Amino acid sequence: MATCNLTLGNMLQRIVKEFWYLFICGSYVAITGYIKDLFINLPVIDIKSRLGKRTGQVVVMTGGTRGIGLGIVKKLLQLDYTIILGVQNMAVSVKRITEIRKLGITGGNVKLISLDLKSLDSVRQFANAVLTSKEGERIDMLVNNVIDSSCCVRHHELMVEHKTITRASFQVNYLSHFLLTNLLVSRMKETAAKKNEPCQIIYTSSSSQRTACIDFDELETTNAYSAAKRYGESKLCFVVHAKTLQKKFRKEGINIHCYACHPGLVLTDLVHFLKIPGFLLHLGNLILRSPDDAASAILYPALTREWVRGSSSSPPGNLIWRFLKQFWYFIICGINICARDAVKEFFMKAPVIEIEKLEKRSNQVVVMTGGPRGIGFDIVKKLLQLDYTVILGVRNIAASENGILEIRHLGITSGRVKFLNLDLKSLRSVRKFANEVLASTEGSRIDLLLNNAGIVSPSYEVTQDGYESIFQVNYLSHFLLTNLLLPRMRDTAVKKNESCHILNTSSDTNRGGSIDFNELETSKVYSSVKCYYDSKLCQVIHAKTLEKKLGKEKINIHAYSVHPGIIPTEIWNDVGCLGRFLILPVMKCICRTTNDAANAVLYPVLIPEVGGNCGGEYFENGKVEPSNPQANIPDIQERLWARSLELTRDSNSPEQGDGLVTKGLGITYANL
Repeated sequence: MATCNLTLGNMLQRIVKEFWYLFICGSYVAITGYIKDLFINLPVIDIKSRLGKRTGQVVVMTGGTRGIGLGIVKKLLQLDYTIILGVQNMAVSVKRITEIRKLGITGGNVKLISLDLKSLDSVRQFANAVLTSKEGERIDMLVNNVIDSSCCVRHHELMVEHKTITRASFQVNYLSHFLLTNLLVSRMKETAAKKNEPCQIIYTSSSSQRTACIDFDELETTNAYSAAKRYGESKLCFVVHAKTLQKKFRKEGINIHCYACHPGLVLTDLVHFLKIPGFLLHLGNLILRSPDDAASAILYPALTREWVRGSSSSPPGNLIWRFLKQFWYFIICGINICARDAVKEFFMKAPVIEIEKLEKRSNQVVVMTGGPRGIGFDIVKKLLQLDYTVILGVRNIAASENGILEIRHLGITSGRVKFLNLDLKSLRSVRKFANEVLASTEGSRIDLLLNNAGIVSPSYEVTQDGYESIFQVNYLSHFLLTNLLLPRMRDTAVKKNESCHILNTSSDTNRGGSIDFNELETSKVYSSVKCYYDSKLCQVIHAKTLEKKLGKEKINIHAYSVHPGIIPTEIWNDVGCLGRFLILPVMKCICRTTNDAANAVLYPVLIPEVGGNCGGEYFENGKVEPSNPQANIPDIQERLWARSLELTRDSNSPEQGDGLVTKGLGITYANL
């Protein structure tokens, strides 16, 4: 391979082009990125208490000895991964790993293999060395992280290899990673099949890809060179590659998830090549993300969920329309709803449940989504005081066990808890959870189903099932779970000759929702607040529709939707800095406690004279209250039921006409 430095395009063209992409487009990207960082909370990966060790799992990663890469390596070693690092300078890499060990991080293993991304031959040699090594017998994750700042920022370098001229920034930042991914993907397929869990391919992209445009006439070379433009293009190529590869995997049924990720605005070694003045560097240290924060942003989807989306994606709709829609629902509608709630809570106290006066429920079983934190903590506490057996569907069993230990430390020794993994962002996980519940000894009866888990997130996210995440987590997955558990609940009700119950933890924000069947599971103009309102309205409609169908079939199960009140829980952290530093502190001063909220949720079930004759109703403060008028329209109820069945139907399972409960309910899922 030979390299040469060429000046392509006349000086004026290059200056104009560089000014446009570096200052005009760059300023737009930087300002919008900084505003996002202000209002959107940084992802936090709790290595110590919330993630299990990944002993035996292998990560192949390019770079990793400086900047963001060093932060990624630290977190992976803390989780006991084996890391195969492709590095250019072996001596410096050994020094960096030694520094990590001096921090007290003793877990995991690192294998260093030489890799020069400016040479495709070197990429092939690296891939061969990985595949023939003992560590490379399995590959659970591939992190395409490294960029060559020196070639993409300061000067235009061309490489001549096998009579092919390629732009250095294009090859280092994209083309070599494209080749490496293709060379290792067969081993990743084998790994995913053996462990029956998804493997992941991560691309460290950038928000600068939004201002880039791929020109196939100048893909490998250029007529008028602009470093900023080439950098953006290479990051756009990462996003396109992730999307394309994920489509191919899904089409072939391969259990590998790939996505591109923007780490945020970060001060890395890139700034040394930009020759930024020292005082600006000090300012950047104060207002920008650290490499460790960026590492969390990159690894967050892979380490904290059983699934990841196929790639990064911008929210649907024009930026201005999205802002106006979010402003309307969050500020205008939100203030109206909160003011109404505040007045109600001032004049109406939360219902009180005197646990000690209630009969013990020693043989009864509750299935509940969400872990023992926030409202869930106090709900589980009260259920255990009544000696229920509680089956908890949670994403992180270790963290949930800590919550139960806190309850036990309060002196509550009654009741039993069984933990099962559940990711409501995956319909596959919901089916697996339901199957495990029904197959367990504890699940031989189900007296109460509590659909409690929920999210509200300002960032746009689509699940692997292709649905907007707030809609799926808050409503659709609970719809599916309810249908899968209904047969066991019906049998339980018959055996004990008493009612069983289904509780949806909704919200009075359902009044701000509006069901549009053209934008039910996706959005044309995205607003996270509108999606949240709609999901809570769907829960109210679900309870009313289910009650009608169960009553028609004379099945002794009652469904309710309940507003717990305005509570300062961790869900407000998901709204970003605005929620964490403004809304949450104010709410802690004026709003009800999680204990009061738990009383409001459980009141219709634990006080028979309240809930016994009010099946299908929407409750606030222990009383039936009017909900969104749409919830009472029969046509909307039936259309939402039919659409939800369609969205949750498993295409891999044969349909059975008899259904899970009765034909009258219109449920036609295959038996588990």
